[in-house]
Amino acid sequence: MPANAAELEALEAKIKADGAGYPWCAGIESGGATGWPFTDWLEQYVLSYHGADVYAKWVSGEVDFASPEITKAADEVAKRLLAEGQVNGGGLSMATNSFQDTSPLFADGKDNGQCFMLRQGSFITAFMPEGIQAEIKDGNYANLDVFPLPAPTGAQAGVLGGGDLAAVFKGHADQDVAKVLEFIFSPDVLKYQVATGDISPHKNFDLSLYPNEMQRKIGQAMANAAVFGFDGSDQMPAEVNAEFWAAGTDFVAGRITWAEAAKRIDSKYP
Repeated sequence: MPANAAELEALEAKIKADGAGYPWCAGIESGGATGWPFTDWLEQYVLSYHGADVYAKWVSGEVDFASPEITKAADEVAKRLLAEGQVNGGGLSMATNSFQDTSPLFADGKDNGQCFMLRQGSFITAFMPEGIQAEIKDGNYANLDVFPLPAPTGAQAGVLGGGDLAAVFKGHADQDVAKVLEFIFSPDVLKYQVATGDISPHKNFDLSLYPNEMQRKIGQAMANAAVFGFDGSDQMPAEVNAEFWAAGTDFVAGRITWAEAAKRIDSKYP
């Protein structure tokens, strides 16, 4: 497993040199939400390169998509996914291949479109072949494993994620409700939730409580991360998010430059 940027780049180069397949699987098609997997890639590198403060200012619109900071992250995505030989079919195929299609991970050979790495949320195992899901359940990782995406050289290891929300309706706050909410936000409730696939955001969560080794590794990556970022596009205004998907897809497909994509997205901020 690559532990840093240099090892990741060496692994990509080896896969291409061996002719075994493509380093990355990276479909971004998702019906009316096509493009959201691209937003996750960009968010990952914005967080890793620039940290939580710039990330938050970007989400709020204080840092433009066209800024040097976000452009630097977009260039890293292009290097990882859009360079020759990195993804089967390149960006044009990425734009039309479903994010749910995990079968290329388990294909046999380059002629069958085999790819070896996939950056996705932990939920993606639900879209894998039944045989692979059964192996995971049995603790057999002969055909699948997980590792944190290494940060670029000079950057910090950031972890990107989503989550559930809890709130109290106005007029219903009292001592009993406060106790329930305190429990919901505590590490204790995750003792039960991890059984359904959740990952604890608490650094002091007992990793032995995770039901399988894969979840444990993901939980450990979150606990060890220098910085965590909640999905940025989910926090942006709806019009911005929709254009982020659309312009991002056009960028991936090669129909526009990043500068053109950024201008489209920035125009949607009020």
